[in-house]
Amino acid sequence: MQKTASPPRPAAPADDAAFDHWLRHHLADLHADVLTEPPPARFLASLGLRPRAG
Repeated sequence: MQKTASPPRPAAPADDAAFDHWLRHHLADLHADVLTEPPPARFLASLGLRPRAG
């Protein structure tokens, strides 16, 4: 099984204000991705839970 290549991420800007904006943007994207992914079955099993059917 081959993984698809991720698109290249833009380089971080050099100045502090631009870097802060860039970091907030990428952390918000990461947070949104995490919220939409179901928890791994292994994690749920370690908590004694089962994945939701659906």
